[in-house]
Amino acid sequence: MATFKLRESGYTQAVVRRKGHPQQSQSFRTKTEATEWARKVESAMDRGEFKDAKNASSTTLRQVLEYYRDNRAVNNKGADVDMVRIGVLLDSKLAQYSMAALTADVIELWCNQRIKANKVMGSTINRYMNLLSAAINVGIRKMNLGIDNPCKLVDRSANPQHRNRRIFGEEQKRLFAELTTGVRNIWLKPLVEFALETGMRRSELLALEWKFIDLKRGIAHLPTTKIDKGDEAPVSRDVPLSARAIEILQALPRNIEGKVFDTTADAVKKGFSRAVLRARKKYEAECKQVKQTPLARMLEDLHFHDLRHEATSRLAKLYDMGELKVVGGWRDMNTLARYYNPTADELVEKMRRRESLR
Repeated sequence: MATFKLRESGYTQAVVRRKGHPQQSQSFRTKTEATEWARKVESAMDRGEFKDAKNASSTTLRQVLEYYRDNRAVNNKGADVDMVRIGVLLDSKLAQYSMAALTADVIELWCNQRIKANKVMGSTINRYMNLLSAAINVGIRKMNLGIDNPCKLVDRSANPQHRNRRIFGEEQKRLFAELTTGVRNIWLKPLVEFALETGMRRSELLALEWKFIDLKRGIAHLPTTKIDKGDEAPVSRDVPLSARAIEILQALPRNIEGKVFDTTADAVKKGFSRAVLRARKKYEAECKQVKQTPLARMLEDLHFHDLRHEATSRLAKLYDMGELKVVGGWRDMNTLARYYNPTADELVEKMRRRESLR
């Protein structure tokens, strides 16, 4: 049986003692609330479902995130991006909650507010949720929180339709001009050019080391990729280097023991976005000067990852789909199909080229 004690503060303290379980106690404003809590605890103990959440009450999400950041996230493949997202979560109101008070409703409210305030896509919020859920799972195991992961009860945002954005000729010309003259990060322009030549992911580009570059054979070896070991595709892969890709590498400053592109994911993301914005403003100014209406799509909604779409569609002129899947490191043809976005003109050109071979 539970015991109850009226404290000087006017609150009622409930104490539950059960053989084989640590003593549980909690104070409530009324005896009714204390009695209800005690019954739930005793019932859970009797069913063998009780979890000691004492540590959850004294542990904040900030502590959980910091533990995950220092002990797990540093080893993640996308560590640079994860660190940025963890920083956002640490700066949020969520970090102030104890793990006992962090509910699905609280998390959903933060997600909705971030979508409205930052105009981010549902897929972006889902990435935050994946990271938050992973951190909480580690906290539950390593910090003995005795709770269920509240992220399991959060309604996930709908992912947008797959992007098919590519960069067309004049866009690339204007962007490259801005990357040449208006960017402090010396790595950004060659990184963008190399991405268009190889179709490599941003994480792969930033992890690329000189010791895995064979200029004589024209190959960049990626010892680890985004694809997990459980997939049929290999974890590592070799990326063929075009003559232009080799020229880009040869022109770079080189630390033979270091990375090819000595910059961070956050710097690339911000630098690329700012360069696109500056290029768009210059384009609008030129249109205004000659009294022309700016094209709606010119340098709008252009992301770094769109370079992979562009590179894939260009490489499709050289490889068949089976070869392209291996070169780009996709787990299946359905995933590859989301990145191969040929224009009507390219399809006509390909048809005529094949007809000429008959």
